[in-house]
Amino acid sequence: MPSPTPGPTRSCWSADAIVLESFAELEEIELALLAVKAACHLPVVASMTFGSGPEGTRSIMGVSPEQLAQMAAGNGAAAVGGNCGAGPENFVKVAQQLRQASPLPVWIKANAGLPVLSAGKTTFPMGPADFVACVPALIAAGAAFVGGCCGTTPDHIPALRKLVGQPAPR
Repeated sequence: MPSPTPGPTRSCWSADAIVLESFAELEEIELALLAVKAACHLPVVASMTFGSGPEGTRSIMGVSPEQLAQMAAGNGAAAVGGNCGAGPENFVKVAQQLRQASPLPVWIKANAGLPVLSAGKTTFPMGPADFVACVPALIAAGAAFVGGCCGTTPDHIPALRKLVGQPAPR
């Protein structure tokens, strides 16, 4: 967690990085990346949502992981990745494609499965154990950062930390 930096009239937090996530269109994330790089010198993660196409490895606008990786590397991103989408199993292929297309670290932040609408309420099917069961394959596919997006709960992330051997925060 970043350390607080006191301001003249209030406390504020300093940022360690900027995450651009949930984009579907390559030109939009490229514009956002260029704007952030022009405004500050923080590392930037460029992440799109993948889950469309025959293999589930395209954005809803048809962008491939390779296209994202090439754009991100060419425009100074610090990491490239995918978030949200169909769930962690689907991101194994995405992580492989990102890793093969770019030297940048791969960022994966998957949903806890596809959302399900039941009795007017959206739920996600993957509990913490099912979610973290997919993490070794994500790491083997090249993911350097793994986290949780929609449907993950305060129980998912400690399970993930335990799996990768990180101590719990104090």
